[in-house]
Amino acid sequence: MIDEDARYTDGYGDPNITSCLCKLTPPYIVVQGGDCNDKNNSVHPNATEVCNGIDDNCNAVTDEEGAGGCSTFLLDADGDTFGVDGNSKCLCKATTPYTATKGGDCDDTDSSSKPFGSEVCDGHDNDCNGVIDDPGSVGCTIYYADTDKDNFGTNIV
Repeated sequence: MIDEDARYTDGYGDPNITSCLCKLTPPYIVVQGGDCNDKNNSVHPNATEVCNGIDDNCNAVTDEEGAGGCSTFLLDADGDTFGVDGNSKCLCKATTPYTATKGGDCDDTDSSSKPFGSEVCDGHDNDCNGVIDDPGSVGCTIYYADTDKDNFGTNIV
């Protein structure tokens, strides 16, 4: 005959409910404590943590980094929604400063510098294209060619 309680055991018992007995006597059917939720046999100290809102492995941390089903979030220290390529964590949910799902940020200390940003004449690569102050940047000055060096320019077509 199979003990009904033994069929559903995860091998760990509630550390707060114990009894010193000479033989196995239900509900005291395991010799190892440490279970943080003895009503759920998939929760125990040897379980794999998964993204589900509960502490599956009884380490007092819920949905920690690297849990099963996690997503990759990139470091986004400046909050511009673009992260730093190569600096990521696998998390169950975005957690500051790991909140970006898109990479390519070329200056994560400046929220005005990001892929597809507006290039401004300021000595920085605001659009992350590898060029500082591209021709046509916001705030640019129109300059004319002066090939004869007489200090008067002309539009060259």
